[in-house]
Amino acid sequence: MLVRAGLWLAGGLACLAGGLVQAATVERFSPQGEVRAVRQVAVRFSEDVIRFGDPKASAPFAIECAEAGQGRWLDARNWVFDFGRDLGPGLRCAFRLKPELRALAGGAFSGKTEFGFSTSGPAVLSTQPYQGASNIDEEQTFVLRLNGAAQEASVLANAWCVAEGVGERIPVALINGPKRSEFFKALKRGREAADDRLLLLQCRQRLPPGANISLIWGRGIATNQADAGQRVLTTQDQQLKFKVRPEFKLVFSCARDNAQAPCSPYQPMSVEFSAAVARGLADGIRIKSAAGERKPAWTQNDQDAAASRVTFNPPFAENAELVVTLPAKFADDSGRAPVNAASFPLTTRTGEGSPLAKFAAGFGIIERSQPILPVTLRNVEPALKMASLNIKAGASAGTGAPQDVPAPKGPAMNRVLVSDDAQIIRWLKRLRRAGQDE
Repeated sequence: MLVRAGLWLAGGLACLAGGLVQAATVERFSPQGEVRAVRQVAVRFSEDVIRFGDPKASAPFAIECAEAGQGRWLDARNWVFDFGRDLGPGLRCAFRLKPELRALAGGAFSGKTEFGFSTSGPAVLSTQPYQGASNIDEEQTFVLRLNGAAQEASVLANAWCVAEGVGERIPVALINGPKRSEFFKALKRGREAADDRLLLLQCRQRLPPGANISLIWGRGIATNQADAGQRVLTTQDQQLKFKVRPEFKLVFSCARDNAQAPCSPYQPMSVEFSAAVARGLADGIRIKSAAGERKPAWTQNDQDAAASRVTFNPPFAENAELVVTLPAKFADDSGRAPVNAASFPLTTRTGEGSPLAKFAAGFGIIERSQPILPVTLRNVEPALKMASLNIKAGASAGTGAPQDVPAPKGPAMNRVLVSDDAQIIRWLKRLRRAGQDE
């Protein structure tokens, strides 16, 4: 009897446990609470609710919402409800699980059965320039796309700018009327000028170059209902971050042996721009000297209408004074003059070319019949020219020693007579070590 009673008790507990396992719940419902932008509601159940692919499966919720939409099953456990557009501010929607809903296995639903959300006051859905942009203008006009029209007086009272280096709030200004129409027309978006969900806004103070800024869409901004009693207010600050582009300046650069040395006459020189400049204007920059003036060098890849630098190819005269000049009214593509424009015309100098002992190539073929190694020497002491190769006049042929030959025009050359490959290899090694251990 005791054994039989124990079996009955164990069977009852197993049934109870099985019943608990089969209790279906709503695992996830999104969104909930106060939200800014809603286009879709997504729900996931803990168990299969329908046979996947059943075209007659009904919606699991009774819905109360002023905005229409369409529900659909994604699979046996996931259901979504799509609204026809982004929901505007001040809207409340409730979703109540239908009492007769059962899981596919037959179990009833437990846990939370009522869900909902509300949209707060007007919220910013997107901006132009985009949030995080790091090159906005010092007098940037922001295009704010809202989820619904906002009362302009509440925007002016509750929105502001914060700029790095400015110790106070910067009020905002709204652009309306003819200027608004002209702005959208310039963007070739003239039809959008009448959209009350698009707001044109500026900070009332010129922003510092290179500064991090925030546009604060603050608490208290109201919807635009005519009846003040029906207006819905934002309850949280919305922070939109940007960065102002750096100041426009020019930087001249050239190769130098050290920071105090003059420019190398045998290396390119350049002028770099911190902002884009029209190519035609950049092409007017010149480097002038007693020998004449030098124009920028453009390559086949330089096809853009704007440029970020110009390059001047060598060689330049040694120990010469050079003057870098700008064309009249030089400015970037936004019309800003360089902050260091007073530095131009800019005067610089070239020095002597750096000492150079250069072979024609790092690798080559030496013919036995004419074993000649061309080498270019510049600013190398005469003693070093001979010592680096251990040149001995009158060396006999066949020993691998060099023979003096009449000085040719151009690079200095000496004839090396060799009789086998091993001597060629030894001479190549000696040339590689020339000037290091002689």
